[in-house]
Amino acid sequence: MSQVELLESIHFHDLPVDGFGFSPEYPTSFRLDFATYVDERKDYDHWRIEFDHIERMTVDGFTVDDQSGFEVFSFNYSIGARFEGRFVLLTGSGRPELTITFTSKNYRIARLNG
Repeated sequence: MSQVELLESIHFHDLPVDGFGFSPEYPTSFRLDFATYVDERKDYDHWRIEFDHIERMTVDGFTVDDQSGFEVFSFNYSIGARFEGRFVLLTGSGRPELTITFTSKNYRIARLNG
């Protein structure tokens, strides 16, 4: 399965976030680790999506405390000469959402388990 097919096969909604990170060193990158539930196994697959050569990134509404829990609410993207994406992460009941908007040259997605 190609990277585009793999990306399109994942429904980015109500997905638990295992972690995310940003590296300011060249080439600037951003990664998001998340899980998808597999009904047949009654277990989760864990994934990582990485974006390399970030050309622009905006993060709105970032607040973390000991009550924070993150999940992917939505992920909208377009793939052309550049990858343009917008993640909206929920941060817990009654808490503000976190929005990450970016443009990158490359991306890759891979399952981390099995």
